[in-house]
This record gives sequence, structure tokens and C-alpha cells, in this order.
Amino acid sequence: MFGTQHFFTFLLAGIALNLTPGQDTLYIIGRSLAQGRTSGIVSALGVGSGCAIHITASAIGLYSLLALFPVVFTAICWSGAVYLIFLGVMIWAKRKSNMPEFKFASTSEGKWVIYRQGMITNLLNPKIALFFLAFLPQFIDPVSNFGFLSFLFLGFTFLFTGTIWCLVVAICASTVADTLRENEKIQLGFEYFTSLLFIGLGISIFWSHI
Repeated sequence: MFGTQHFFTFLLAGIALNLTPGQDTLYIIGRSLAQGRTSGIVSALGVGSGCAIHITASAIGLYSLLALFPVVFTAICWSGAVYLIFLGVMIWAKRKSNMPEFKFASTSEGKWVIYRQGMITNLLNPKIALFFLAFLPQFIDPVSNFGFLSFLFLGFTFLFTGTIWCLVVAICASTVADTLRENEKIQLGFEYFTSLLFIGLGISIFWSHI
């Protein structure tokens, strides 16, 4: 099928990877808890857009540079860690300055910011980069004549299942939060939790690649 092999094994492995909590999933959960369903869905779409860029880069061979220059991969990991810490600090700072992101997220500008942050979070996700660098090529038939189309087919299959999962996460997390959101103290707790979640995840990623 489009120059691939063991497709259903790939499908199951991709779904398993999507179900494994990572920085993308935690980003969506954090946004959904702190800012509601719309922000969670916008976050999921941003993550999906970042994944589409990963797919395109792997299809045209750019990720081969990561194998040749390991320092580039390390730089991506550190950049992702710093970015997550930055997001966490910004959420905390907005709360301290009485400028809740929850209100800002209801505007079109706020939605664009959340979408862009979701996309960048995915682009700087080392787990996704490794998936397209080392794992996906194993399911491409080396004697096929489909070239980069095989990468695109497998990549967008992974994107499709991943986007469904991200939307489910956003809807479920926001549904739980919405039942409690009228309590101002609980809403404040959601925002602090999101801030600490991003900072903690960033520190964890940075520490694991020192």
C-alpha cells in the first residue's frame, strides 16, 4: 500500500505513541483545564499543524541531518524545554498582573496565540522528531518506487489518529473543568496547575538531555 510494509503494525504503534502522555498531550490538557474547550481544540489543531510540518520535513529528507549532526537534535530538545518553561512563566506572570489568559483566549488574537504555541510545542517535541527519524522509515518498502509518497502516507495516517486523540483529550479535560469553573478558587488552581505543568515538563526535558 503506497510502498509501505506492515501497515497495521505501524498503525497500532502510532496509536500507542499518541496515547502515551507527552508534552503535546500535556499542553492540550493544560490549555483545556485553564481556558476551556475552545482553547483546547485550538491547541490540538496547532499540534496537528506542527506534526504536518514534521511529516513534510521527513518526506523530503531533512531529518537525515539529525542523524548526521546529533547536536542539532540536542538543540531541538533544549529549545523545546526552554519554550515550555517560558509558557509556564508567562501564564504565571499574567495571573500575577491580573490579566487572566482565560479572557484573552476568547478573542481571535488569543486563539491565534494558542494555536501558534501548540504548533511550536509540537515542532520542538523530541519524541515526534525521533519517531519520524528512526521509527517510520522501518515501515517503508525499500524496493518500492513511491519515494516520498510513502512517508506522506504513513505520516498523515499518524497525524489523523493523533488529531482524533488530541481532540478527545481537549473535550474530556475541558468538560471536567467546566463543571467546576464557576468556583473562582478552582479556576485559579487550574491556571496555577497549567503553569507548573509547563515549567515542570520543560525542566524534565532539559534535565534528561544534559
